[in-house]
Amino acid sequence: RMRHELELTVGSRDALPGWILAEGDTIFVQIGSDSTVLCLAQSPTLASTLIDHPAPVALHVKIIAQRLSKFCPGKQIFVSTDQVEEESSLFWADICRQLREKVEEIRKMDTVA
Repeated sequence: RMRHELELTVGSRDALPGWILAEGDTIFVQIGSDSTVLCLAQSPTLASTLIDHPAPVALHVKIIAQRLSKFCPGKQIFVSTDQVEEESSLFWADICRQLREKVEEIRKMDTVA
């Protein structure tokens, strides 16, 4: 499978890098630099935060994993990030929307292939 590079944009901030990798029944999502994973969540099996972080980011990352899981039934979702300083709910809602759009685009490409 191919790794799909992301450029996530929120407001007037610089583009945030990331990627999505869809492999079989698993979807991996990285938000931010992939050199450091400070928070990791998975859903639906054992829906939990695997690498927890004391900042509110852990909840936002878990919510993104759960929402993508509902959007992709039967898939195991892993979401990781290094963006632990970001606490804005609007920021994470916007990131979630962009990820969902990209996952939908990837799923359409997979059904065509």
